[in-house]
Amino acid sequence: MVEMEYDVLAKFLVDKKGYDYKCMYQPLSEVDIDFFQRGLILDFERGNVLQVSEDGIILQASHGTEQLSSEEICMRYGDERQWDVTSALCKDMVVVLNSPLMKQMRTLLDYFDMPASLAFARAVNCTDYRKGQSKVSYTAGQDVLEALIDMYSREHFTSEKSGYFKELKANPDKYINKCKPQVLDWLKTIKKEKPVILITGSNVDYASFSASYCLGEDWLNYFDVVVCYARKPGFFTETRPFLRLEGILEREELNETELDFGGVYSQGNWKDLERLVSRKTNKDDPKCLYIGDNLVQDIFAPSKYAGIDAVAVVEELGAEAADLPHHSGLNPNRSCVASRRWGSFFRHMNAKTYTMWGGIIKNYAKICVPNLSTLASYPLNYELDQFEVENKKETEGYHPTCPMSLRAIRYQLKI
Repeated sequence: MVEMEYDVLAKFLVDKKGYDYKCMYQPLSEVDIDFFQRGLILDFERGNVLQVSEDGIILQASHGTEQLSSEEICMRYGDERQWDVTSALCKDMVVVLNSPLMKQMRTLLDYFDMPASLAFARAVNCTDYRKGQSKVSYTAGQDVLEALIDMYSREHFTSEKSGYFKELKANPDKYINKCKPQVLDWLKTIKKEKPVILITGSNVDYASFSASYCLGEDWLNYFDVVVCYARKPGFFTETRPFLRLEGILEREELNETELDFGGVYSQGNWKDLERLVSRKTNKDDPKCLYIGDNLVQDIFAPSKYAGIDAVAVVEELGAEAADLPHHSGLNPNRSCVASRRWGSFFRHMNAKTYTMWGGIIKNYAKICVPNLSTLASYPLNYELDQFEVENKKETEGYHPTCPMSLRAIRYQLKI
């Protein structure tokens, strides 16, 4: 998938923005794939790619694809290795993601935009090569943003204007995994006892296509309510109305009393959805558990702004655990998820500090698993250890095992 995503980005940057073909279309080697890591931050003005700690310190950086030394990072960001934009981001990501600061940076939050790190870095390389020296500022950031918008705009799924959607629809077997029967049975079991709701950022046509291939043509039967184009994290912080769907078209606004189980809706907000659950379950304050893989949209926002318990599904956990006996099968896509260049997704080993994402997991998730199969392997009434930072249990919430980079911390906390 990441190779295809990169190719679509590169084609846009060459065809629409005039970047050099040879620079952007170099074959993706193991070194290039290793440049990918979820959660990297693009500094548009300086042309840098950053890895940041939970308190905003720039742990590692590259200019274009060239790795910067510790001294070079200090030259660009000061001896404290701080940038006001990333410092603000670490204090409250939702606020920053809706602020003018986004004109200066991009946070690569998931696997859909993860390849943008290399596209951006190569575009910076192209610019430096043309000018003969590093520029003070770059257009690569804005150009990559336009490429991502062209690639993922919801209107482009049906029109197939997007090369990404066109390729995905032609070859779903190459890019979408079938859901394991164990997980499907798990969903059925939960739905017999509790309401199960799907909240996705995808438009209804794309969501239906993906879910039909992954879960089966009867995918709607696994959920009591489906919310499409939820526009997270705003779904948890704002009061946008739900919209009735007529096929793939959004129609009139719906108030909370017009929502019902069995419905498929667009946009909306958490408060109205919670009222629906309360009404259908006859519980004034229903206890909800949210499971997701985007650490800002699915973990930070629902936990901080809506008070919802959250489960983080983080493939990088499986990639790190794959180095341990008995856990080698946790992540078959390890080469695309575990980066030797950037190191652990959870904790920087040399600086001995959590990355921004490791910090979010321990502070805002109840538990962290590498995939849904791990959750489905436990009985529904099984009690799992959870993160309790205040009680020095900042690694206890990882299941089925702690990532390699945190095992030393777990040992230290126990002695």
